[in-house]
Parts: sequence; structure tokens; C-alpha cells
Amino acid sequence: MATITVPDVPAAIRAHLLADAGVAAQVGTRVYSQELPRDLADDMPVKAVVARSSSGGFGPGRLSLPVQSLRIDTTCYGASTVDAYAVHAAVHKALKYLSRRTIGAVLLHWATVDIAALHGRDPDVPEWAFVFASWNVLAAEVAVT
Repeated sequence: MATITVPDVPAAIRAHLLADAGVAAQVGTRVYSQELPRDLADDMPVKAVVARSSSGGFGPGRLSLPVQSLRIDTTCYGASTVDAYAVHAAVHKALKYLSRRTIGAVLLHWATVDIAALHGRDPDVPEWAFVFASWNVLAAEVAVT
């Protein structure tokens, strides 16, 4: 049996968002994979995005196709709920219109929204407004070259 190298889908989603003009207009380069960097905490609240892997996915079942379905959660931050929603709107558009493309060694097929926008404030740091969404992402199961 061949060795499977699982590609870093959250990092590919991050790269996709960084390359999107609408997202860049909102957050510049403050798009992160898995978590906010600690040094950014001193600057918060600012507009930023975190894309992290989560449990779930739509489950392609026992298909023999070399694809994986992952759930990617996005958390969009802002100084206010309005700011966080503006970031979310740009992220939503970038992911909704994601079409098949290769980023690094990751072949992304598509993303569909699973949980639409939920807004709130960080319970530990109430100054941090955020909008959360969850996406099903279909990607190749193996790294591509």
C-alpha cells in the first residue's frame, strides 16, 4: 500500500484567503492558520482571520476517490461586530467562490458553508468582537506535485 501524505488544508485555505483582494482589503496580512499568534494579542482588537481545522465534514463515505472532506472553521475578528462582519463578508465570498486550484501541495476542490455567521464577543476578552462560520472543504487526500 502506498504511503499517504496528508496535505495541510488549513494552511492552503490561509494562502487562498491571503491571495484574495477582498480579504486583503479588510485585514492586510492578518490571516492565520489554527490560532492567533500571541504577539497579536497586544494589538487586539484588530481585523484578523483565523482558519482552523475542526471535527466533521460531510463524509464522502467509503468512496475510493483520493479526497477528504474537512471542516474548516473561520473566526473573523474586529474592533466591533460591524468590523468583524465586514471581515466575514470578504472571507465568505472568497471561500464560496473557491474553485478547483492547487496551492502548494494541496489540491482544493471547493468549500461550502456549513454553519453560517454567528457573532459574539470573546468571553475572556469582551473587547474582541468576532464572527464564526464553519465550512466543508473538499481537498485531495494526498499531496500533489
